Amino acid sequence: MWPTEPIPPGLPDAASPFKSKPTKTNSSDSHRFNVDDGTSSVSKLHAPVQLSHLASLGVEEIHKLLESDQDTGPTLGNVTLEVYPWKEFDDKKKVFDGPPTSLNICEHTGKIFKYDRLYFGPAYEMDENNWTQGFENSALYKHILQKGIDGRNPLISNGGGVDKRKIVCKGFYRKERKAVAAKKSDKSIVYRGVQAVNDRKLSRPAGKSMPRKSSNADTSSGSCKFMFYIKCDEIGPYINLERNAGCGDHNNHPLAISSECIPVPLKLVPEEVKKTAVNVVESAASHAAGRNFLLRDSQIFINKARMAYLAKLSDEEKNSDSKMGDFGRMIDQFEREEDISYTILSNVPLSDLKDLSKDAASELDGDGQNKNVTVATTKGDDGNITCKEVSSEDEIAHADNIAKEQRQERALDVTQILFMAIGFVYLPLLRFVKLCPEVIWCDITSHSNNKGFHLMTFSCRNSGLAKQSVFMWLWLPDQKRFSFRWVFQHALKMLLPLHVRLRVRFIMKDGDPQQRNEILRSLLSVFPNAIEGSCGWHIVDRGWHSHIRACIAKAYRPHWNKIVKKIHTWIYSWMKPGFVEDPDEYEISKALLIRFICSDVVLRAARNNKALIIDILKFVRSHVFVYEQQYLFYLRKRVKHYAVAHGTQHEGTNTALKEHSAGIKGTMNMDIAAKTIILQSKLKVEELNAMIYRDFSRSDKPWSISPTSKHLLSFAEALLKAVRERTCLYTARRVDKRIFEVSFTPQQAKHAPASTAESSQSKACSVQLKSDEIDKQVTAGDLATTKPRLLVEYADSDDAKVAPLPLFERKRIVTVADDGTLSCECCKFEFSSLPCEHLESVCHLVHEANGSKFAGWTPRDIGVKYHTLFNYYTYRPSDQVPERTQSLYHRLACQDISGPNLRCEIPDSLRIDEPSPKKTALDRLKNYSKDDVDLNQFDGLLAKTFKSSSTQLTEDEECDMFTELTESLCTMSTDHANDVFSSSLEDADLPTSASASTYSALKQSIFECCEMADRTGMREAFHEKLKDFMKECNSEECKRKAALQEGKPAKKLATTGVVAMTNVKHSGPGRVHNTKTMPK
Repeated sequence: MWPTEPIPPGLPDAASPFKSKPTKTNSSDSHRFNVDDGTSSVSKLHAPVQLSHLASLGVEEIHKLLESDQDTGPTLGNVTLEVYPWKEFDDKKKVFDGPPTSLNICEHTGKIFKYDRLYFGPAYEMDENNWTQGFENSALYKHILQKGIDGRNPLISNGGGVDKRKIVCKGFYRKERKAVAAKKSDKSIVYRGVQAVNDRKLSRPAGKSMPRKSSNADTSSGSCKFMFYIKCDEIGPYINLERNAGCGDHNNHPLAISSECIPVPLKLVPEEVKKTAVNVVESAASHAAGRNFLLRDSQIFINKARMAYLAKLSDEEKNSDSKMGDFGRMIDQFEREEDISYTILSNVPLSDLKDLSKDAASELDGDGQNKNVTVATTKGDDGNITCKEVSSEDEIAHADNIAKEQRQERALDVTQILFMAIGFVYLPLLRFVKLCPEVIWCDITSHSNNKGFHLMTFSCRNSGLAKQSVFMWLWLPDQKRFSFRWVFQHALKMLLPLHVRLRVRFIMKDGDPQQRNEILRSLLSVFPNAIEGSCGWHIVDRGWHSHIRACIAKAYRPHWNKIVKKIHTWIYSWMKPGFVEDPDEYEISKALLIRFICSDVVLRAARNNKALIIDILKFVRSHVFVYEQQYLFYLRKRVKHYAVAHGTQHEGTNTALKEHSAGIKGTMNMDIAAKTIILQSKLKVEELNAMIYRDFSRSDKPWSISPTSKHLLSFAEALLKAVRERTCLYTARRVDKRIFEVSFTPQQAKHAPASTAESSQSKACSVQLKSDEIDKQVTAGDLATTKPRLLVEYADSDDAKVAPLPLFERKRIVTVADDGTLSCECCKFEFSSLPCEHLESVCHLVHEANGSKFAGWTPRDIGVKYHTLFNYYTYRPSDQVPERTQSLYHRLACQDISGPNLRCEIPDSLRIDEPSPKKTALDRLKNYSKDDVDLNQFDGLLAKTFKSSSTQLTEDEECDMFTELTESLCTMSTDHANDVFSSSLEDADLPTSASASTYSALKQSIFECCEMADRTGMREAFHEKLKDFMKECNSEECKRKAALQEGKPAKKLATTGVVAMTNVKHSGPGRVHNTKTMPK
């Protein structure tokens, strides 16, 4: 009982932290907690009356009161059902004539009652002969379970024989099992440990290998006796009350305080809701998503484990009897899917193979089960599955030896299967590879499954859609050379058609040496027409992070970051079209970069840290120049590679693979991860098909009036339009019978006439390629709106402004073949299948000489990969598109045009001028003088091999050599070069006074002034001087802000009365400043 003595004097009513409004309770049960049994009208959130008396109780008294409330004695259950009572000698046929009666059957079970049976009514009619067989899935059983939960009595059916079902208390109906009792007494079991600070440590594999701490219902003091029986006769099912059958009381356990606390059995979840939840799980590849949906849609909560079980029940693969677990389910799934082609490397028992080679058959014993063999199982695009021993393939025959070593190391039985690797493709997605296979990317990532397999992916980019898509996935056991050999010498041959491999021109990879070795090997047989390239981002950015450790104070870090950005941009310029186009230009650019690194501007930004400058020089020489054969653009400008210089596009697909709304996780089984990848592939196919169909069905492009606008994909037409807008910046002249010279003459550019539709939207529709494909365009309109600056032909003005890149003057030579095919020295058509500004400038000149106007390129002058009909019709099933149409387009894809065509004759009246004299790269340098470049100063530093005598020096001697080189280059830098370096830095050019902070420079003087003020008693005077100086600084700061605000539009006031207190810039009225430091 709660204490009834008066409240101690001086203790206010609000002394208890649980003080609440008074509630009405029965006086006899005022000491009990208000339990929500469905009958009480008192709010369950209200506390008992006189709760403030707790303040006078001690801890022991409170515990005793709480223990007295935990009564586990007999408690009447509550299962209220709508039933039709019947007693002996009544007519059964009339039992349903009256209305049903609502009864709590627990009040009459096991007690003397005037009725003998309680029928459930016609809605639950069952066959009296075999009603027990499907009772657990019947509507009656689900109805009883739901009513039991509503009354805080979770129930379950537990046997009963062939003629009845026994309904008992769930969890407490049986006594403690012997196995559980034995487990308690077994002291040798070491369970998973826990940690108060970082318990996550023990959830790792080492901790997971230990037994889990499970819990069971406590029935050590006895089981719960609650039960009642259900039988069925010719009338229907009923609750049997004859001879006081059953027991309506719960004992030896407490009841739940609310039905909301009881987990909902999966049986009570409607089938439609289950199906929808499973679809949500599969579409999001997350059991948590299904859990969230159930709670949001039906107010039903089930945890992730039960959601996983529900998804497994609905999976057709649950009946798989494969010995390989999730591997077997994955392979079964691939075999059923018509759109999946795969190849598997595994070591299996010889007895599992139907067709054995002579060598393999000779190794069998009498029982034929003591040997294993490594095989490659492949499912082709026609659906046929073949199995071949790897010993017959020279390139991967070594796999058999590796498998034997692994079996011995893992102590595998001969009957067990060793799964080694698998690769697969989604055939509908492979269609987009066939459309544009010239460039493929490859990379490897981890954390894609819970078995530790590494995931290697291949992707391609549709040049007309600008969309990257992964088309092949391979799970490898490691990143050793043999794994990559299996990929490039076997898997690619099996999964990628020959005609696709022959059209591959460029393979982009990262810096993995094992991977590169096998790519080089595959170039001989698998990709005979391709060359390799290394990712510029891995070489520059990742290499910088690995080898450069810059310890720059936070205050000066922004300036240093600008220097780093300029160095990176400078190196990236060698990988892009237009910046360096021959070995001489490349040597000049390298020399100027070294001079820039050693300049006083960079040294001051590095806080006079010469060791840091030396580290940068070492990095450039040892980790950048050595890869120049793999990143230089001018070495591969005649290869159709679309100016690809980085692997970041593919890195993005690896990230998207995991960050997708249905992303793969490192905790997934192999079959779930594979199913998730296929789901992502299906989404990608639908996305690409929708984009192509949109251009097919909406071919009219009001933002472009060129002859190609109705025939090209939107992205391709936008690229062509950007080229057309830049043509006015060039001037062409004839220098031979079929040779033209094109110069960049922005000073002669005029606003070319254009239609209203094109001129009004030219700015909005100007689309540029990514920075690693085509340079940013500069239109004639830009000349009138941009600030005066040095205009360059390749117009990647952002890069030219960010870093002091060397700019070269060029005369482009355009040649017209006898059949009218145009070709340009810039090789843009060769690497992108799009005509350049120089070719279009020549066409304008020739057409004007013939008295006509050049209307634009025709669709036949553009690579077929940009054509809408090609992307829409080609490589489809033959029942969708006629084979003849597809064959013709395939022929075009394999033998595309070598250049656009000049569709008119060159008139003799067109004057032939003298060609411009050829200049060296040094003479063509525009923004540096010849004195700024002296290649002899670097003593082989620019060479990728660096064969000077310094290679024999020790580390200390080499540092001394670099120090001497840095000092000499810094002193020998010309004033003009220093001016270019400084002007390129803009606000990053640090003044001399910024070499140290004011406090650091004046710290001693400030300390002495404070000491003098204390000794002379002039503290107040010193304080006044400081306040005067602060006022002067505030005044100057206000003037500076006012100057910055001139010419800027007024701020827009906030349109709502609520302003978020975040880091987002405030757009409302000005904030109130600290009045103490505000200027008066």
